[in-house]
Amino acid sequence: MSGKAYTTIKKQDSLWENHLKEKFGNRFIDEISVAEVNDYLETLYYKGRAYKYVEGFLKMFYLIFGQAYSRNYLDIDTYNKLCVTKEGRIKMPKMKTDEDLDIVRQKYKNIR
Repeated sequence: MSGKAYTTIKKQDSLWENHLKEKFGNRFIDEISVAEVNDYLETLYYKGRAYKYVEGFLKMFYLIFGQAYSRNYLDIDTYNKLCVTKEGRIKMPKMKTDEDLDIVRQKYKNIR
């Protein structure tokens, strides 16, 4: 296996093994909530990770939930709630601005 598909699979495997497995790996997919994923993404971003870096995690969650839905591990309502419905789906955190930095640093200062 080579090319873009191989690179994508390796990246996804790395994200899972090095970041997501510890927090989400011992649970069924339908036990993971939108709020939990959004909190995880916010924590990554507001603790200093680059926006594009966190965006890779968001894409990974969409991939995981999409695969679960296509294999009938999630019903249509749960999938829509997680990935489709604009008001409640998993999403990127609000992008930081200069005036946000002091508030963000204070909020996440003790979460290391």
